[in-house]
Amino acid sequence: MDVGAGVGLLTERLLELTPSVSACDISFKSLKENPAPRKVLCNAERLPFKSGSFDWSVSSFALHWCDWKRALPEMERVSREGLLLALPVKGSLEGIGFPFPPPEGVLKLLKPNRYWVEDLEIPFRGRDFLLFFKRTGTGKNPNKLLSAFEILKNPDRVSFYGFKVLFAVKFLK
Repeated sequence: MDVGAGVGLLTERLLELTPSVSACDISFKSLKENPAPRKVLCNAERLPFKSGSFDWSVSSFALHWCDWKRALPEMERVSREGLLLALPVKGSLEGIGFPFPPPEGVLKLLKPNRYWVEDLEIPFRGRDFLLFFKRTGTGKNPNKLLSAFEILKNPDRVSFYGFKVLFAVKFLK
């Protein structure tokens, strides 16, 4: 199960491994573009599946958009084998004021078998930076510290054009 699958950037890669990928997201528009054979419109905080419905639950760059404290236990509940996570955390996109989750909070709740944190720089600025977020359906900033117009007008207001990403694996068996 690809949780918060959006348009399917991760789903495409998962389909190279197995044909039985399911995708869920809260955006009908994004799911229409997703290549998964089974798509479910739902919220990651309340997954509408029986416990143990999937071998693995994976999520890439999605849980910071929801209540991750509720979504992670839901992912664990519906999984038999484990969870795989790539989650932008505090320190990402410094300067825009987005409330990314603290890595220590995620680790305390998830208790992964293995994890690491990497800085991933975004290789573009200005208009291309904003189009990237629009294309992936992730152009909202709930804090509105910086508007899209302000970023275009003065790209130096963003002090780190990149993500601090927590990668984590949790085996359930």
